[in-house]
Amino acid sequence: SHDCDPPSSAPALAVLPISFALTTATSSATSVDLSQQPFVFCGFCGARFTATFKNPAVPCTSDAQCAGLKGCPGNTNCNACKQHTPGAFAMGPVRTINEAGSSSGPLATGAPPVPTSFGSVFCIPPTFNTAVDLVADLPGPGATCLQGGAQLLP
Repeated sequence: SHDCDPPSSAPALAVLPISFALTTATSSATSVDLSQQPFVFCGFCGARFTATFKNPAVPCTSDAQCAGLKGCPGNTNCNACKQHTPGAFAMGPVRTINEAGSSSGPLATGAPPVPTSFGSVFCIPPTFNTAVDLVADLPGPGATCLQGGAQLLP
């Protein structure tokens, strides 16, 4: 969190450029079965039969998008569209992820804050730091729900 930033002299362990869209509706993702891996939510081009991915990360939805791509670590071809492990959140053969937000409802000027939540399901790319990627099971799906309040001030 920004409340506990590391000292400026400390090197970053990993950088996670995550793009996600928050919504007060339901955010969903459905896994697909690719030729080399079932239950894929967040495909990235990588080397077949290894845990290595193209650096910089290349998102994909099929092996055809990775065909002929070079530059995976160890100078291997990046010919498979995959995520670190099949499924989501170490739950095995998961097909759907849902994250439900909730709108605040009617707001009145000067009234107390009304609870609201924003949900999002998104893809997290590899960090290319082996320790981080193994522990966090990256690349793969992510989900969040941020809770707060909405208030109209006079």
